[in-house]
Amino acid sequence: MLAAMALTKMWMRACLGACLLGCGAASGGGGGAQGASEEAVSLDPAAFLREVGAETSEVLRPPEGSLEELEAVRREARGAERRAATQRVITAHAFAAEEASAADDARGARRHRRIAERLADAAVRGTRDADLVAQVNFMRLWMTWRSGAAAAEGRAERYTTRHTQAGVLTTIAWMIRGEIAFEN
Repeated sequence: MLAAMALTKMWMRACLGACLLGCGAASGGGGGAQGASEEAVSLDPAAFLREVGAETSEVLRPPEGSLEELEAVRREARGAERRAATQRVITAHAFAAEEASAADDARGARRHRRIAERLADAAVRGTRDADLVAQVNFMRLWMTWRSGAAAAEGRAERYTTRHTQAGVLTTIAWMIRGEIAFEN
């Protein structure tokens, strides 16, 4: 709970700072003796949420190793270790999808998201581990939001109502809901 509050406080400070600096730049400087900068401040919400979320949650940290290495570890693991390895592979595919999107490779991005969705289905099938389900569903939400899909709004709403005990991930999901509402 404290981590969620700290994350929310950091987000609010960043937004307030961006607004104040952006408004000052838009109004023509108005800095008087200090000579305020004329540059507009830009804040990339996804980068901010990924960076802050990575400090407290493994889900938003890029896994170490290549997709092939992570997949080999997943194939060899059993039980809880396999589910954890699967979660790392899902995260790796989510990051690979974002990289492909940034490189204007829409087909590659879709392929990575499709593989991650298939693995997510397999990871949560039959499990009673609420933390794993919350992590996997968060990655589904993240990929849907980052791809700009219309389903992102519904997934964000479902996540915030079903995973109220997921700590920082729930807080980030609420922030994603806010970003979606702002974009709409």
